[in-house]
Amino acid sequence: LSGVALFLVITGMILWWPDKLLRIHTGASWKRINFDLHHAFGIATSLILIVICASGLVVHYDGLANMIKSLDSTAPAAPPPQPTGAGPGAPSFDAIAAAAKSALPEAAITFVSIGGGKNAASVGMKFPEDHTPAGRTRVFIDRNSDAVLAVNSTRSAQLGTRIDNLKRSLHTGDVFGRASSAVWFVATLAMVSQIVSGVLMWWNARKGRARANTR
Repeated sequence: LSGVALFLVITGMILWWPDKLLRIHTGASWKRINFDLHHAFGIATSLILIVICASGLVVHYDGLANMIKSLDSTAPAAPPPQPTGAGPGAPSFDAIAAAAKSALPEAAITFVSIGGGKNAASVGMKFPEDHTPAGRTRVFIDRNSDAVLAVNSTRSAQLGTRIDNLKRSLHTGDVFGRASSAVWFVATLAMVSQIVSGVLMWWNARKGRARANTR
């Protein structure tokens, strides 16, 4: 659906461009008002709708996300495995959280996963500028000693990873907080109105097409 919506938005912009219709003739017939609203709402929200649709495609298709990540000069490091050998004892959740907070004091903790088997403990963290619910920063902790094994911070990520990290917040409108979420919401309502007004335009043109066929 995101691909179809993206196609409709882009082709709509192409059709709008020659006449550049922006004025709404409030004193005209309802058919003309519907026509004007379709064009005005469409062009006013087109760029935001392109962002919503394009980011939705990246979220859904791993191939597109991998293309974006290929902008990184080196591949992101894989999560470190849990070191072998016994330690002084399994640290508590509080100790794991404290170790992660010590590594990144400016980030908030969103979850703690104790890990298991070959997996080290991991702590999800979120910087203030990261508007995804759980954040995209991860700190990996030794389950036996609460030592920090690795830090994958969004602030030190490479270009491709930084762009890929934005895909969800660009799609939902969280990218700039509540203000952008409100703008994205209005844009999606406008897109629904585009469907309704477009169907009405098609329906209103049926009589004209029938007369033309008769002639």
